[in-house]
Amino acid sequence: MILQRTVGDVAGLVGGTVEGPRELRLEELRPPEEAGPADLVALFRPSGLARLTARPACVMLPAGLDFPAGRAASLIRVPDAEVALDRLVTACAPAPQPPPPGVHPTAIVEPGVELGAGVAVGALAFVGARARIGAGSRLWPGAYVGPDAVLGAGCSLAPRVVIGERCVLGDRVLVHAGAVIGADGFGFRQDRDGRHIKIPQLGIVELGHDVEIGANTTVDRARFGTTRIGTGTKLDNQIHVGHNCVIGEHCAIAGLTAIAGSATIGDRVLIGGASAINGGAHIGAGARINGASIVVDDVEPGQAVGGNPARPVATWRRDVVALRRLPELLRRVRALEERAGPAGP
Repeated sequence: MILQRTVGDVAGLVGGTVEGPRELRLEELRPPEEAGPADLVALFRPSGLARLTARPACVMLPAGLDFPAGRAASLIRVPDAEVALDRLVTACAPAPQPPPPGVHPTAIVEPGVELGAGVAVGALAFVGARARIGAGSRLWPGAYVGPDAVLGAGCSLAPRVVIGERCVLGDRVLVHAGAVIGADGFGFRQDRDGRHIKIPQLGIVELGHDVEIGANTTVDRARFGTTRIGTGTKLDNQIHVGHNCVIGEHCAIAGLTAIAGSATIGDRVLIGGASAINGGAHIGAGARINGASIVVDDVEPGQAVGGNPARPVATWRRDVVALRRLPELLRRVRALEERAGPAGP
């Protein structure tokens, strides 16, 4: 990221204290292994020191982190380096320019649509009949809002987002590019000849306030009723949420996770990437699911689980250690068998 600011300027932006020259001009913010003599590096923990391959102009680091003398020309001490980095990026990186308020000439807005004050409908976007869009919401180019859908105030739909008919979004919902809210649930029934007959999917999806949906994530509509994601919950990219799932408030779910239909997830649950949740499973509030876990049974509130099948973390780790020892144990068993000689009749 281009900086073109002095050490003193950066310290002022992040609320830091300078050790060393303040007037040095910083060209870019770079990772430790790529930084040159005119760059800024942000370090969060001691392990980052080993990644420094050169002497950067400046290092931003937490107040309590020891730093070897002479490894940088200047230091910027901050209470929390990760928070400081967020402030710096926000201040220096150019924000994408949203479409201006109003309806672009190439957009299509069907009859009966209600647009709140300051709504922006970008180029080639589509808003279906009778949809309602709250004040200050933004539809970037190519976004689709189906008939009778409802968006709250301050929502943002990135390019190629699809909001299916009758689906409901709360205030300040952010949906990233390519996500689909309200696709048909995966429902089929086999007839006597083994052919798959589609089961109608007639429900909706409802997203609470301040929900964020990652790029190319899909949330299926309910067969009947509502697939629901609670206020403050954040979904990463390429997640699938099946029909009739209920996800609580302030959850965080990492990418490539698949949640089968009718699963229930309580408030403040954290799920690591590439996990799978069995259909109908119940995950209690505050639970933690390690990445790449396969959850086939219910998880108790506050419980941490991992593995395939998912089980309490302590058990899973013990099983992993035992599995690593298995080749050696097999060698020892074979040696014992050879020493004992052939088995009797």
